[in-house]
Amino acid sequence: MKNNITFILSLLLFAVISTQASAQDFLADARNEVHLFNQTSLETEQVPEWWYKVEKEANLPPEATPLDVEAADLQEIIYYATLYGERFDFRASVVQLLDVYQYHNDERYRMLAVSALHAIGDPFGIEGLRKALRYESSPRIRTVTKAALTSFDSSSQ
Repeated sequence: MKNNITFILSLLLFAVISTQASAQDFLADARNEVHLFNQTSLETEQVPEWWYKVEKEANLPPEATPLDVEAADLQEIIYYATLYGERFDFRASVVQLLDVYQYHNDERYRMLAVSALHAIGDPFGIEGLRKALRYESSPRIRTVTKAALTSFDSSSQ
């Protein structure tokens, strides 16, 4: 259920990203990843280093500030956390995602951060969203955040 809700949130947020080229690039990357996965799925069971490399690439760089994070970075986290969440550890990106949620000037990025935090499902990130929601002034962001928290709460029971 959580993955379906995250996927739906991702699709809705994906529609918000204004540049079609960015969306096409993301879809091309996703198709390439699926192709690579299909080619190497047998080998990856024997060589987990492949998964570690992908995990390192998918996490946000430690030095990235909220304004350094690009939409494609957030979309990549949503993609991998939704499809391969049991294989990846995104806890290293949770604090930065919360910073994007709280401090980025563009609401589209903030909504992508909500979707990424929901896809990751880390308790620290979810609690951070709850705390930040108290001070959220944007009705749009409040609505998306409440939906993500409600979905998380219902899937946790």
